[in-house]
Amino acid sequence: MPLFGPRPLPLTSYGYQPPRGATARGWRCTNDECGTGEREPVSRWPFRCRRCGWPADPDFDQPWAHEALGVELAAEIRGHTGARAVVAQDRLLNWQLKDALLRSDAAAAAAARNAIRRLAAARQREDRSWNPVFLVGPAVWDALTAGDLAGAAEDLCFWLEISVGEGAAESNSVRHNARTVIDTGAKFLAAPGGAAHPRAAEIRTGCLRVAEGAFAVLNPDQQAAIMRMARA
Repeated sequence: MPLFGPRPLPLTSYGYQPPRGATARGWRCTNDECGTGEREPVSRWPFRCRRCGWPADPDFDQPWAHEALGVELAAEIRGHTGARAVVAQDRLLNWQLKDALLRSDAAAAAAARNAIRRLAAARQREDRSWNPVFLVGPAVWDALTAGDLAGAAEDLCFWLEISVGEGAAESNSVRHNARTVIDTGAKFLAAPGGAAHPRAAEIRTGCLRVAEGAFAVLNPDQQAAIMRMARA
């Protein structure tokens, strides 16, 4: 051990400098073609991947994992084009919302939500079968986790508005979204205060509308949730 305490974790390949005292649960290979990672203690950095020999980054504990992810996604956007950059941009928008929720920054959360909705609405206009799960879903899930029931209701109502059920049997994208948004609607209504929320009726109506075209491809739990919503 160094004379004045543990040695700080190193600067990552994507530019995150962890503060002194940050800890890691393991390591991640920086070789895109390898992608190996392990949850094991690393006693000395730099550390190389056991499989391919490339340098490895720390796999951080929280809260540093959250901080590092924001830096990593920004680096992905700067360093890549095409689908990889698009996915990173979507994830960064959700990271920004989660970060605002963690910091209880209402203005930043509202700005992130607006950016997510603008992008989702544009994607949905371009392609009605586009799957909003990966862009809009995390906004609802993170709000529920943070106890932000009002924000979760707002985002869930928007998600339901741009969701369809028709064609779910033929389209994996439509089917995946229909199942997930109905699951999320049921989770919202089961959360403390969810069933009594002012927008609960709107959420039930939205789920029922999506289910009209997708009921046959819902699993038994989802079908049961829809039946409960119909009786409410």
